[in-house]
Amino acid sequence: MKKLMTAIGLALIAGSVFAALDVYDSVTVKSLGEPKMCTGIQTNIWVDVSGAKGICNLLVNIGPAYTNALDFGASATLKTSATTNGSYVAVTNVSGAGITGTGAVTSIKLDASSLSRYVRLFTVSTNDAASIGAFLLYSK
Repeated sequence: MKKLMTAIGLALIAGSVFAALDVYDSVTVKSLGEPKMCTGIQTNIWVDVSGAKGICNLLVNIGPAYTNALDFGASATLKTSATTNGSYVAVTNVSGAGITGTGAVTSIKLDASSLSRYVRLFTVSTNDAASIGAFLLYSK
């Protein structure tokens, strides 16, 4: 009886692990700029997101001011374009709000239909430097 219960328990655990790995495998992760020290206005290289569908999740990390300046400000804006060297326009999240934040990781939901083929992360920091980076997650 103990062997049967152990076998059933292992089967249940294996099934849940497989399900978790299956969900993880169905997500594409695109880096929109590794977290790096940003000063002034900077952009990352374009990223092709032509395979994006459904609701995407943008994770933006804007660190604190490097020298703790009191008048520090920073923002990150996701912009999209049909061509790599085209005119990039700002993307808004599902509720229409822009993508900004400071001092923490921000998770923003986006509709993939609002994205053109290419995206870039445009960052601005004022009166100090900060580490800024982002990742875009979407269904395969």
